[in-house]
Amino acid sequence: DPVHTTPNTGESNRNNPCVKIKNLTSAGNFKTKFKELNTPQHFNESGESGFAQVGDVFVDCPPLGDHKISYPEGAKNGTHVHNNDPLPEANSGKHNVKMFSPQDLILLVGKFMNNNQDPRDAYHIMTSSEGTFAITILDSDPFQLTNEQKSFLRNWDYRYKKIADKIIIQYSTPHGRKTALQKMFLEGLKEAGLEDKIGFFEGEIENENGTIDDYNIKWTRKTLSGNSLNNTPCN
Repeated sequence: DPVHTTPNTGESNRNNPCVKIKNLTSAGNFKTKFKELNTPQHFNESGESGFAQVGDVFVDCPPLGDHKISYPEGAKNGTHVHNNDPLPEANSGKHNVKMFSPQDLILLVGKFMNNNQDPRDAYHIMTSSEGTFAITILDSDPFQLTNEQKSFLRNWDYRYKKIADKIIIQYSTPHGRKTALQKMFLEGLKEAGLEDKIGFFEGEIENENGTIDDYNIKWTRKTLSGNSLNNTPCN
């Protein structure tokens, strides 16, 4: 499948979506929590794990069953793991999906956005053994999902796991799965009428074994043109 890379035109304004996600995830206290979370130990746990920002502090969030965590009231953002498949079920056809779910999107819009003075400071990050991704708010004004969008997201959530399972079975390599799952998510954003309100990014870890000062997430914005995945490097 075609993947296109285009240079970032580099709007210097701090409200550029690329600049926003870069700045929001470059603070030492965030990087310390993320580096602790983004490990095989957490990927192989039976339940999800993660953290959120409340005020100026990042706090750990307890799991809610196998595929959810509990974000606290007042959370400005959230970061969580999508786990590897449970070992006893590795060949059972049951797969954990290493991509945002519609519920992850609803949390961003319905919870995190409302806890930030500037909606563009809200983000939701998902990391796994097959990639790190972020969704952000692009609109400077708070907005609410319409009834039509809520209905679509409920229906999409119902279909999401079945569609993702087919992708996971069809593609035998992590790259193939990751590309197809990104397209699935971006197609859902477009169908929901949210492609101009929600930014979608992939992060590449740099200096993974270095100090917190050197540790970095290099973000690339992802968009969809037809069936082509467009990559716009942020930094």
